Amino acid sequence: MPVGETVAVPRARSDDAVCIVGIWHQGAVAAACLADAGFTVIGVEADRATTALLSGGRAPLFEPGLDELLAEGIASGRLTFTSDVAAAVGVAATVMVMFDTPVDDNDDVDLSPLMSMVRAMAPHLRPDCHVLVTAQVPVGTCDRILETIREINPAAPAGIAYSPENLRLGQAIELYRHPQLPVLGSDDPATLDHLESVLSALHAEWIRVDLRTAEMI
Repeated sequence: MPVGETVAVPRARSDDAVCIVGIWHQGAVAAACLADAGFTVIGVEADRATTALLSGGRAPLFEPGLDELLAEGIASGRLTFTSDVAAAVGVAATVMVMFDTPVDDNDDVDLSPLMSMVRAMAPHLRPDCHVLVTAQVPVGTCDRILETIREINPAAPAGIAYSPENLRLGQAIELYRHPQLPVLGSDDPATLDHLESVLSALHAEWIRVDLRTAEMI
């Protein structure tokens, strides 16, 4: 078995399964917190060394309490990590894209790793899947993501949403559970309903806005 692969990825579709694509700071925190809240969470990370680290209950960077929370999720059976994009996104009704997008010296965002992963996961998304983007991206990126997905897989997903990142080094777990800016944006009411039902397991009240307003925030 290749380094970084897991054998624990659920094979059956599940309405409470959350797939998190891109595991670094925010992705690792979200995966641990959502598993702790009772969801079945599958983290997808292309870098197999990072996947192997996470599968051992260790975060790719230091955040107080994160290693312990990851280890608890893995021990409970609710949290797994893999490099197999198809297996992970194919079972989940909720896919969260949490890349840490690189920025150059001119503050220009490099979206190529993000869009490459979008193209990889698109064929395997469920028709009833809802996609939430929290990566820091320019306004209009979610429309581009949804257009790319539907070009590849016209049957999916049901909708796309954006939520601004609320993390801070040293306080990431607390702020993910209790965000200071609990904003959720989409142009599709059903997507807002679905994602709010997921995120309300962490924080009760979310401010609903349209997709581009959320990206601007």
